Amino acid sequence: MCCFVVPLGCEREMDIHNAEKQMALLDQTGMTRLVIVILGRGHTYENLDQIKLELNPGVVSLMPADCSNAGKIPYLSSSRIIHLREVVYENDQFIIEDFVQQGEDSEEPQVLRQMIFTDKPTQI
Repeated sequence: MCCFVVPLGCEREMDIHNAEKQMALLDQTGMTRLVIVILGRGHTYENLDQIKLELNPGVVSLMPADCSNAGKIPYLSSSRIIHLREVVYENDQFIIEDFVQQGEDSEEPQVLRQMIFTDKPTQI
């Protein structure tokens, strides 16, 4: 069993809600079970270690008793963890936000803007 942390803001890019993508991710891990974690908006995370500390009790509770790696859950993520996000505008239909995406290796961080459509019902 292992845990994959989806980098903040990459949920749509990675198409993580697609069952085929989830199975491909499971195959890449080489494990028989996979917990996929999508980080909540409105929370700030300094690094993957902080996320592991917060998630570990819940993830351990999902582990079957006969699991071969009991007590040693690998936490995986892509090479990008987004550290900062700022809501520019929000209403019942969508959120516009800026986020800082950590570059790979020597790349500088980038500030990107995205629009996320919400499932909040419109009030009449």
